[in-house]
Amino acid sequence: MMKYSIFLIILSILITCFNVDAYSETIRANYLNILVVPPGKNPPANQSSSAMFFNGHIGRSSVNNSIVLSQSSFCQPFSRDIPYPGFIENSLNTALKMLYYEYAPGSESEKKEAAFSYRILLYQKKEVDAKTYITAQFDSISDYWTEAKRNKALEAAEIIKDALKFAHYDKNLRWVLLDIFYDIAVADLAVAKEKIVQTYKYSLGISPPSPGELIISKEIDLLEEALVLYRESMKGYFDLLKDRLGVMVSSFDNDAPENMPFGYYMFKKEVPQRSLNSPLFKDKNGNWILPQDKTDDDIQYEIFKGYKDLVLLFNIQRDYVRCASQLVKRYIQRKAQGDIEKAKKHIGDIEQTSYVEGNILLDIFPDCIDNDRHIE
Repeated sequence: MMKYSIFLIILSILITCFNVDAYSETIRANYLNILVVPPGKNPPANQSSSAMFFNGHIGRSSVNNSIVLSQSSFCQPFSRDIPYPGFIENSLNTALKMLYYEYAPGSESEKKEAAFSYRILLYQKKEVDAKTYITAQFDSISDYWTEAKRNKALEAAEIIKDALKFAHYDKNLRWVLLDIFYDIAVADLAVAKEKIVQTYKYSLGISPPSPGELIISKEIDLLEEALVLYRESMKGYFDLLKDRLGVMVSSFDNDAPENMPFGYYMFKKEVPQRSLNSPLFKDKNGNWILPQDKTDDDIQYEIFKGYKDLVLLFNIQRDYVRCASQLVKRYIQRKAQGDIEKAKKHIGDIEQTSYVEGNILLDIFPDCIDNDRHIE
């Protein structure tokens, strides 16, 4: 017993003399190492809980200003659910700077590299033949939405997901994550529609193909590209519904099913409150105003209240099926080698995918859909 007491005294002196590393693991009363501040990796959420306090002297780490126990009976740092003061704000600011033109730092050209710069740039004024137009009337969204920007948006989504592991109650984090998938879907949908319009131009002879090219082959190429974009536009949302994000929902909501993914839970809780606002504003006379021309008296027009993510997903599903239908018709009309097999496969895949995904969405919000109405 005497030797054990001497050992504790010596260890206590050592702890006091040396700075505690903020990246060290935390031991709670059950002796489980559970919270690791980045760049370490955290264990599953079902092995974590709220902070446990131990007797001792509280200090701050010189590494990242985290609160630590500089001395305690357990000789371990003090654990927090939030890794350091300002953690949520830093995560949000980092993501927003990557995503949106109005938050991005630097010069005009650097701001244009924000993932969703299209939201601002397409609604700027543009002078053409001494007349003023909106940029979107002339420029293609493809000029502003690239694979590099998609990857930047997904990188920002991972930052928000990591933050939600610690602050899963924070509504700002939840909404920014949903906004990322919404803005990705809107951009992909716009590019897909441009490709559909191009097929009509070929059909009407407005854009004749190159010599030796068949019009129907050009149409098929464009419809295939559009079909991929429709799938990509929905992927973020449906992946989220399966994503646990390292959070056990039943640990903080007793009414939630034990195995419900946190992404599914978040979608169900937040989507009913998310309204769709027009990018334009209206003045007191009801005239449309561009964002850069608005005054303090102008208001943003609310297109509809709540469920904007759900409405978008069903609209994409509708256009996805229509695009697939046009593609299948052209496969049958062309009858090149393998076209009939492609048509049959598309019919089966689209019917199954749309049925399953549509019912997943209806199951999340069974009371918000009028079953007597049909989506055309």
